[in-house]
Amino acid sequence: MLTRFVVGQALEELLDQNDERTPARDILDLTVCEPALGSGAFAVEAVQQLAEQYLTRRQEELGERIDPDRYSTELQKVKAYIALHQVYGVDLNATAVEFAEISLWLATMGEGLLAPWFGLHLRRGNSLVGARRSLIPARSLKDKGWLTATPVDKPISTLGEELSGAVHHFLLPTDGWGSTVDAKEAKELAPEALTRLKKWRSSLRPKPTNPQLTALAVLARRTDRLWALALRRLQIAESEIRRQIDVWGCDDLPTGGAVTREQIEESLADPRGAYQRLRRVMDAWCALWFWPLTDETATVAGEVVSPPSLQEWIDALQKLLGVEGKVRRGHEAQLTFGQIDTWDELGAAEETDLGYSGAIDPATVVEAHPWLTVCERVAADQGFFHWELDFAPLFAQGGFDLQVGNPPWVRPRIDLDSLLAEEDPWFKLANLQSQQKVIDRTEGVLSRPTFRSFVITSLAETTAMSAFAGDERNYPCQKGLQPDLYRCFMELSWKHQSLAGVSSLIHPVSHLTDEKAELLRRFTYSRLRRLWQFINKLGLFDIKDHKTYSINIYGSEKPINFLSAASLYHPNTVTNSLIHDGSGPEPGIKDSSDKWDVKPHRDRILHVSRETLDIWRKMVDADLSNPPESTRMVFAVNKSATKILSHIANATRINYLKPQYCGGLNAKKSKQSGLIDISWGPAASWGEALLHGSHLHVGTTFFKPSRQHEEQR
Repeated sequence: MLTRFVVGQALEELLDQNDERTPARDILDLTVCEPALGSGAFAVEAVQQLAEQYLTRRQEELGERIDPDRYSTELQKVKAYIALHQVYGVDLNATAVEFAEISLWLATMGEGLLAPWFGLHLRRGNSLVGARRSLIPARSLKDKGWLTATPVDKPISTLGEELSGAVHHFLLPTDGWGSTVDAKEAKELAPEALTRLKKWRSSLRPKPTNPQLTALAVLARRTDRLWALALRRLQIAESEIRRQIDVWGCDDLPTGGAVTREQIEESLADPRGAYQRLRRVMDAWCALWFWPLTDETATVAGEVVSPPSLQEWIDALQKLLGVEGKVRRGHEAQLTFGQIDTWDELGAAEETDLGYSGAIDPATVVEAHPWLTVCERVAADQGFFHWELDFAPLFAQGGFDLQVGNPPWVRPRIDLDSLLAEEDPWFKLANLQSQQKVIDRTEGVLSRPTFRSFVITSLAETTAMSAFAGDERNYPCQKGLQPDLYRCFMELSWKHQSLAGVSSLIHPVSHLTDEKAELLRRFTYSRLRRLWQFINKLGLFDIKDHKTYSINIYGSEKPINFLSAASLYHPNTVTNSLIHDGSGPEPGIKDSSDKWDVKPHRDRILHVSRETLDIWRKMVDADLSNPPESTRMVFAVNKSATKILSHIANATRINYLKPQYCGGLNAKKSKQSGLIDISWGPAASWGEALLHGSHLHVGTTFFKPSRQHEEQR
C-alpha cells in the first residue's frame, strides 16, 4: 500500500507538468532509481505504474483500445522494457541485490522473454560512500589548510574541458583519511595501531611541493581522459545489450548489437582497463578513510603495512593512471575516441592511450605498494560505490528522472553493549548492574582474540562511516549535525536528480524540528513538492505504532511552495482529501468514537509558502533574526489549527519571564564516568541516594512510572 502511494505521489509531480500532457513515448525514456534497493519493491512498483501510464496514454493518442484478452500480455512487455533498460538500484547487501533482480524478473516475465540481465544497472555497493567528480581549485592546493579544502562539483558532461590546475578531490589526501583514529572506545584495545595512524595523519599536513602539484595536475587530466574512456565503454555496452521487445504502439525503440554479455563483463572486470584503473584509485581513496586498526587486515606478506605518504600515493597513481607522454608525429588521431562507435575500435583506442601514458600492469603496482592490498580488502568489505563512474552514461544525460525508496533510518553511532552482546547476551539482558561488574564482564569477553578483533573492526568502521557521512565536503547540508543516514540519502537524491526529476522517499522528519538543522531545512523546503506526515497507529509500516514518518516528494530547487498534511494514518486520506469538495466539519486526530480519524477533507491539505514559514518562525524560533527558510516546521492537523497557530505566533512569548531549568544528570554518562553507581538494597543514607522522578510528558503527567526498588549512589 505504501509503495503504491509513494510512487503514485511522485508521478503526480513528474508527469503532466506546466499544463502539458506527457506523451506516452516519453515515459519509456524515464530513468528510475531505488538508491537503497533492498528487495526492489519500490522499483517494481514504479515499473508497474509507468507501464500502466504508457498504455493508457498511448491508447488515447492512437484512438485504439487493446483487446482485454491481450492487455495483460502487452502490459508485461512494457514492464519488461522499462525494467531491463530504465531501472537502476544499489544496495550494500549482495543478497538484497539478487533478491531485487528476481523480484523484477518475476514482475515482468512473459512469453518469449529470455532471462534478463540487470548487471549494469543493479549493483552491490554502499550508496553513501564513494568518490565523485568534484575538483579542488589550484589556488586551494597552495594554502596551509589544503587538506580541508572544499571541492567544487563538476558534471560528467564537462569531461574534457580545461581544468586550469584543479585536481579531483579523490586524487588528494584529506583530513578524513584515517578517521578510524577517532574511535575512542578502541583506545585501550588497539593503542599501537592508533599511535601509528595518528603519526601518519600528521605527516600529511605539509603542503605539496611544486613538483608534486605539477604531478597532481597531470593526474587530474589523465583521470578525466580515463573517465571519458570508461564513459564511452559503458555507453556502448548499454546500447549493445538492449533487448528487442515488441512494445505496443511503439516501433522506434533502439535494439542491441552483437557484443555479448560475456564480452561486456570481461571488459569491465579487466583490471588493466580504464574503468577498473579509475575504480581502484577511487576505492583506495575511500579505503584510507576506513584504514583498519587490526594488524590482521593491515598485514601483507607477513608485515604490518602503513598507509602511504603523499609521494607514495602520487607514485602509485602515476603508475595506475599513467602520465602525459609524448605522441609521435602522425599518431595523434589514435588518441581520440569521442566518435568511436564500435566495441573493438574502443578497445584499440584504450590500449593505445594507456600505452602512450606509460600506465603499467596494476598487479605490478600493487606489489610495489602493499598498502593498496589493504585498501582492496577494505573496499571489498565496505563496497564503496562511485555513482558518476559506475552509472556514467546516466549522469552524462543529467541524472535520474524518478528516485523512490525507503532509505535506512540509522545514525552511525557506537553501541558497545550491542557489540559485546554478539558474544555474550548478558550485556543486553542484564539491567542495572554495577559499573565494576560491567568492567569485569567486558574484560572477559575481550580476552578472546577473534572477538576482540571483531569489536575493534566494528568500532573503526562505525567511526569512519560517521566521519564520512558527517563531512560537509561529502554532504554539505549535514554541516554541524550528527550524521543520520536518511539525511544523507535525501541529499544524495537531490544531487542525482535530473533537472525535471522527482524523488519520493519515506523517512523521518527529525531534520524539520532539529534546532541545529537550519541549513538542511533551507535546502529541504525549496525542494519539497509534497510532505505527508504519518503516525503508524494502523501498523502500515514495520515500526512501533507511535513512530512518525513522512512521505516526501522532492523536485529541483524553486521558491517555497509545497503541499502538506500531518497526523495521517492511512494513504487514502491524502488521496481523497486532494479531491474533496470541502464540505462537512474538519477532521482531527481522533473521531467522535475515539478512533484514529482517517476521514478525508480538503482542509487537511495545507499549502506551505514562505509566508507560512514566517508564521512558524514566530512561534518556535527564539531568534527572530533567522530567515523563515530555516525555521522549524509546525505540523498542524487542519486549516483551523493553522489559523489558531497564527494567532499564537503573535502572542507574548514565555521567554519574557526568563525561565531557568536544570536538565539533571545523564544516567549513562554519569555511570561511565564513575559519578554514580548502581547497587541493590537500601541506601545507607539519603546523601547516597539519587531519586528518579516521574517521566513527565505533554498532556500526561505520569507518562512513565518511576523505577522502583533501586538506589543509585
